[in-house]
Amino acid sequence: MTNNVEVEKNLYTENKKRSTKITAIIVLGIVFALALFIVISSVATVGLSPKFVAKPSVVYIYKANSTKSGTLTSDNEKYDDFMEYYDKMFTTSFLSALFNGRLSGYQISTPQTETSTAAITSKFENAYVRFKYDDAITLTYSDGKEYQKETNTSKKITFKDMYFQISEEDKLQTLEMYVIDFESTQTDGKIQYVKVSVMANTSEMFENIKQFHNSITTA
Repeated sequence: MTNNVEVEKNLYTENKKRSTKITAIIVLGIVFALALFIVISSVATVGLSPKFVAKPSVVYIYKANSTKSGTLTSDNEKYDDFMEYYDKMFTTSFLSALFNGRLSGYQISTPQTETSTAAITSKFENAYVRFKYDDAITLTYSDGKEYQKETNTSKKITFKDMYFQISEEDKLQTLEMYVIDFESTQTDGKIQYVKVSVMANTSEMFENIKQFHNSITTA
C-alpha cells in the first residue's frame, strides 16, 4: 500500500515538473514571438500617403500669413526632389502606424463652408503648401471608393486645389489636408471643402523648402 502511495506521489511530481516545463516553453515561445514582431515591426515601413493625391501640376509654397515663397512646376529640376520629400513624410514604421491607429488609412471630414480659400489659409499659423492640378481629381477613400458629399447620393467631390501646413517638429503627427470642392468654386458665394486627416512627419520637407527658398519660418 505504501509503495503505491509513493509511486503515485512520484508520478504526480514528475507530471507537475513536466507541466511546468511545457508552460515555461510556451511562455518563452510567446515572448520570443512578441519580441520578434516588435523588432520586425519597428524596421518594416509603411506608406500612409492618401491614395487620391496625384503629382500636382504646380506646387505653391507659402510662409505664414499667405506670403508666397516659391513655385515649382513639373519641368523644374527641384520639383522631383520636392515630391520625394512629400512621399517620405508619410513613410513610417509599421509599429508606429499601428500605435497611432492609422493602418486603416486616413479620415475625411464632413463638408464645411467658407467664404474663400483665403479665409482658410489665413488661419494657418505655419508655412503651408498648395497643390494645383490642371485636371480635376476625385476624392476617394483608401479602398478606392469615391467619397460622397451626402448620404445616399452620387454627389462626389472633385478638386483642383489642396492645401496643407508643414511644421519643423520632428515627429509623426496628424496632418490635415484641405481639399477644395471644385464645383463650389464655380458658383458665386461660399466655397465647400473637406479636411483629410493623415499621419505625417513634415520636418524634412520643412528643411528642404528652406534650402530651396533661403528660409521659410513661422515668424
